[in-house]
Amino acid sequence: MRRILDGEAHYKHELAVIDGTSAAKEGDAEQLVLLVKDAEHARDVTRKELAKAEESANRERQAQCAALAERKLKLEVIDASNTLSIYLYCVSISIYMYLSYLCR
Repeated sequence: MRRILDGEAHYKHELAVIDGTSAAKEGDAEQLVLLVKDAEHARDVTRKELAKAEESANRERQAQCAALAERKLKLEVIDASNTLSIYLYCVSISIYMYLSYLCR
């Protein structure tokens, strides 16, 4: 009988230790759940910030492309104007030379 009572006391102690360990693990599990929620929130916020930064970079890139296209167009107009000026100059010289020839 004494052996049974000693065994019962031993098992009660083991059960108490197991209950304590179980409670500690439940607390750890709750903390992990909170950490996961915090990590997910941080991930979502970071993704939103990244999307905003990418959108801003795309807008800036488009603005730079538009400005570059405008500059290229201006250069083309200037180049065409210069080409026309040279052509008109050559024509006027040709006319002057022709008139000089006729007037001799």
